[in-house]
Amino acid sequence: MKIIILHDADARIEFLDVADHLIGSDIEEFLTRKGFSVNNITWLAASTDSVPVVYHKFDIDRKTGEANHTKREAELKDLTIHGQLQELKCREQDELKSALRKYGEEVDGGFEVHFEGERPIVAGYLFDEPCDIVIDAARVDADGNLSLLGEDKQDRGEQYGIEPSDIFGGQLDYVTSNIRAWR
Repeated sequence: MKIIILHDADARIEFLDVADHLIGSDIEEFLTRKGFSVNNITWLAASTDSVPVVYHKFDIDRKTGEANHTKREAELKDLTIHGQLQELKCREQDELKSALRKYGEEVDGGFEVHFEGERPIVAGYLFDEPCDIVIDAARVDADGNLSLLGEDKQDRGEQYGIEPSDIFGGQLDYVTSNIRAWR
């Protein structure tokens, strides 16, 4: 169960992820046992992995005097290192797909780039072994699937299909940057 606590005194939010069997039937009793003063907080319990949050900004345009209202949506969610790393890898894959669509050559409804000369090198797994991988080509197909061709930096000469998920987080940006610089 997730418990969201808003501290009335300092507008601080705490996000508790608590195993249901630890709470029992009385959430306020659990919070009191854990040191929270239920007189100075507002709490909400939810059985979800994430809680949607909408950030609103209200302002007045100084030139026109018109009221402005913008909003963006986000989520309160599990912020473990693993979760953040997976989000980073997804964002890197999306950025690479965008670069391929913008700068790549259209082939069979998809877009691809073949690197020549100095090619990007990323860290990842080939056959369950970590290594440096020289990227020879990147492609996004018509369905949005990303694929890479590369070779082991230490054992050059044979190309392998590489799953984007096998590339370490923070590494695909080298491929994306190389595409932008190369074009």
